[in-house]
Amino acid sequence: MLDLDLRTLYFSFILLLIVSLGVVTLLWFQARKRFAGMHFLVLYILAIFTGVALITFRGVIPDFISIVVANMFVVSGAIAGYLGLEKFVELKTSRWRFYLGFSLFLCIQIFFTYIHNNQQIRNLNVGFSLMLISLDTAFLLLFRVGKSMRKITSALGLVFSFLVIVGLFRIGRFLFTDAVGYDYFHSGSFESYVALLYQISFYLLIFFLSLAVNKRLINEISEQEEKFSKAFKHSPYGIVISRLNDGYITEVNDGFELISGYNASELIGKTTVGVNLWMEKSDRDSIANELNANKRIKNRVLNFRTASGNPIVCEFSSEVILISEELCLVTVINDITEQKKNESELIKSKSMLRRFASHLQTVGEEEKITLATQIDNELNQALMALKMDIGVLKIRLKGAEANSIPEELFQKLDEVSKVVGKSLGFSLKLMSNLRNEVLYMMGFVEAMKLFVDEFSSNQSKIKCRTDIGELVVQPDQKQSTILYRVFESAMSNVALHSKATEVLISLHPLGNKLELEIIDNGVGFQYNELIEFSSHGLMLMRERISLLDGEMFVTSAPKEGTTIKVLIPLF
Repeated sequence: MLDLDLRTLYFSFILLLIVSLGVVTLLWFQARKRFAGMHFLVLYILAIFTGVALITFRGVIPDFISIVVANMFVVSGAIAGYLGLEKFVELKTSRWRFYLGFSLFLCIQIFFTYIHNNQQIRNLNVGFSLMLISLDTAFLLLFRVGKSMRKITSALGLVFSFLVIVGLFRIGRFLFTDAVGYDYFHSGSFESYVALLYQISFYLLIFFLSLAVNKRLINEISEQEEKFSKAFKHSPYGIVISRLNDGYITEVNDGFELISGYNASELIGKTTVGVNLWMEKSDRDSIANELNANKRIKNRVLNFRTASGNPIVCEFSSEVILISEELCLVTVINDITEQKKNESELIKSKSMLRRFASHLQTVGEEEKITLATQIDNELNQALMALKMDIGVLKIRLKGAEANSIPEELFQKLDEVSKVVGKSLGFSLKLMSNLRNEVLYMMGFVEAMKLFVDEFSSNQSKIKCRTDIGELVVQPDQKQSTILYRVFESAMSNVALHSKATEVLISLHPLGNKLELEIIDNGVGFQYNELIEFSSHGLMLMRERISLLDGEMFVTSAPKEGTTIKVLIPLF
């Protein structure tokens, strides 16, 4: 029988483990982001390497390190290998048995090293532990995994099954021989053959582990390729892959064919300029320059031309990628021609609706003014004339013989005169509501000042301050009326809801616009757009300002007061 030197075998095993460590480290670096547990496999090889190296130097280094610590590394490395492969196949189990078994193994090693030195039992302890872990690993790789994963791990499972058989042989030898040894490296040829079998198993283990990792990588890459190929082909958006420098088209999807009106055969092998896709050829140059600088363009609206020559508006996104050491573009386009048409129609409709609303507002105000004028010219004058006639009649009656005129008639005339006076007062109030006389006669600024004076007298707890700049251009009648209604609403909100003690009203020209700002120091509120939609007052104010093509800004927060700013253009 061939006589094998055990220490020489261990030295060769160390060389094998160094190579294995490099291979598994490369596998970890290659697949660490794809597969879990790869770092455990690196720890597996590293722990086995450390344990074998310490065993090799037994007799040179202390026994505790070369026996207890060395075998501890070997067994813990086997456990790390199991955990790594368990994560690799995406399964999970309870680990308490590993903690319990490792503790028991360590106690046996220490006992039969220092208390009752027995090399055979230590060998049995190591062999039995490795056999159990190999059995667990083989069962995991051959039976616990699914069918698709079993195709990848079955060869590895057979290697661990072989290690189980080697472990059984070691146990059998212990049970059927009476030899007791104290020096591992002189324990006979059997352990040398066992070490050789472990080396052969490790060769196979690293080989099939590399195959398993790479096979799974290939499978995942194939699955990803199939998914991305289907997504690319059937995406509703147009996708085209082309060279950055000249726009040479290498691939298009169905969506791009549908948008452009070209077949793939008409596009592939040609440039985007050559097939006349760009509405403006200069756009292609500017896009290429921008991509050279920034590597990415997102959601840019550009005009293109279809195969039939019709212009289309597209949302354009593109990114630079490297394909076969050449800079290429992955471009996604979305035809938004109909969307742009709809947006344009919507803008036109909103503009028409706004003009119509503005017209209704103007007509309404004009009708109020007309009605107020009619009341002033006809009803008020008639009531005033009637009151005067009653007074004249009373004077004449008093000039007549007193006895001939009953006293009841004078009382009745006084009552009629009072009723006419009340009617005249009500008519004047109605006329004022329909047509603010100060606003109508003197303009917005004077009407605002008068309103502030009346507001201060009615709301004694709120101090009003005004800051009114010099207006070179005065708002016209329509602007004045709408702005005054908004101002009234804002001040009404201050009086009813703000609990303010002070309010500042400022009016200043700002370029070709007029700025009205109302700032109170009241309780404020948490402002957002939903609040405005639920507040009819704020919403009506904003709608009125929009009729003047103006803007309204509301700023408020709890305990920080409220600011309403209005900007309208002056013409």
